[in-house]
Amino acid sequence: NNNNDDDDDDGEAEAEAEAEIEMEDEEEGEYELVERASTTSEASVGGEDGGGFLGQDVGTGDDGAPDDDEPVDKGTELKYVDSKLRWRMRSRDDEYVPPSYYPDPKLTAGEVVELVCLAFANNDVPSENKGIEIFFAYSSDVSQVKQLEGLTYDMYKEYLLENKEYQALFNNEGVLIEKSDYSSDGMKAYFTARLQTGRKESVEVNFILSTSVEQIWMIDSMLIRPASMRRRRR
Repeated sequence: NNNNDDDDDDGEAEAEAEAEIEMEDEEEGEYELVERASTTSEASVGGEDGGGFLGQDVGTGDDGAPDDDEPVDKGTELKYVDSKLRWRMRSRDDEYVPPSYYPDPKLTAGEVVELVCLAFANNDVPSENKGIEIFFAYSSDVSQVKQLEGLTYDMYKEYLLENKEYQALFNNEGVLIEKSDYSSDGMKAYFTARLQTGRKESVEVNFILSTSVEQIWMIDSMLIRPASMRRRRR
């Protein structure tokens, strides 16, 4: 009997040890989820601003998750965390591979914003001013860079570097889409992207994009909000 009791005790001890290991694994998983969530910014889903995420209605079930029969734009960079749709922080530390084809009609407006911000941050990868070249390719005919005849990549880079606010384009460590909205006809998009320039420093960049029958999202304007405007807003 004593042997049986010892075996039972050993079995219970092993079971408790396994349970503790499983619990530790679960806790690590929850911690990782929180960590991932902390690097995102909540996107607009419905609300008083009149529209769902990215200006589209998003159906939700009882748990706040999107309904299976309600399509979500597959082109957007979405993460499903804590029953909310969020944009993922895109970091320049991620392996950067410049696009081989541009402008790309498959990209959403938000993806175009992310792409050009990361292209600026990696401007000389794989060749000098490749990032500016990509930005020019996604600039519409009404944009400033297309209106200035004879503007070269070097000239535009020099112009940006002369402005302290716009230096953040080349020095940004990551981009996060903060706000997005669309016109009622869906042909215009208004995005605010936050560029991380340091541990606690960042700048906001406002983009206006438009599309046409070709369904390619092009940039009409790019404007960095001055620090004074950002302070008043807060």
